[in-house]
Amino acid sequence: MDTLILGCTHYPVIREIIADIMGADVTLISPGAEAAKFARKCLTEQNLLTDSDAVGENTYYVSDSPEMFMENAGNFLGENVAGKVFHTSLQI
Repeated sequence: MDTLILGCTHYPVIREIIADIMGADVTLISPGAEAAKFARKCLTEQNLLTDSDAVGENTYYVSDSPEMFMENAGNFLGENVAGKVFHTSLQI
């Protein structure tokens, strides 16, 4: 194997552990990072990318327990997200 796609949202958090296990010859791909790169490319092509240095605000919508998300957010995001997490239902 030469490439491994980190197919779950929390895998990038343990990327270094996975990289150590897989070895230097395996390329790890994070779908979230790739989606961000693609979004930046699309925004740049459409001249919609801002040049502002202002820091935005985050709001989190979760389909699971907001309390559980808030509890774990400190580990994953390194920030207190109290008051920024809202429950939503996904309808397919």
